[in-house]
Order: sequence, then structure tokens, then C-alpha cells
Amino acid sequence: MSAIVPLRKRGAGHDTAAKTLRTFPRRWFLVGTYPARYTAVSAASQIRSGRYAQYSPAGAFETHVKPVGDESGVYARYVGDPR
Repeated sequence: MSAIVPLRKRGAGHDTAAKTLRTFPRRWFLVGTYPARYTAVSAASQIRSGRYAQYSPAGAFETHVKPVGDESGVYARYVGDPR
């Protein structure tokens, strides 16, 4: 796994995060932290599926969720347009 670079803390500034991820393809970034794991899992799913417009098309980003202190962090990376 590449170096993980935090983009921001609580919640995610999705415009900034998506631009940064596209600028550094295949590099993992912490795009946000959430107090509840289920919220982080939901955000990660939204990113992967391209439901947040900044992350379209679906499949262009990979995500995973892991603990960050007492919260859950969403990590993402841009892997390119799957089409």
C-alpha cells in the first residue's frame, strides 16, 4: 500500500478529496473520519459507486474503512475510469 495522506478530519470535503485523489492516482488518502463505523461504511460505498458526483464514474475509486483513534476513517484512492 502506498503512503496514506490525510486530507481532512471529520466528514469529507469531497470536491477537494476527489481532485487530490485524481492528481495522485493509486495513492491512498484518508478522506474523512466519522464517529460511527456505519456512517464511514456508507460514505465509502457512496464513493465507490460514484453516487457522490465528484467520484464518478462508478468503479473509478477504491475505498476501505479502518479505525482512526476512536473514529472510523474512510480511505480512498483513484484507480482510473473502469470503462
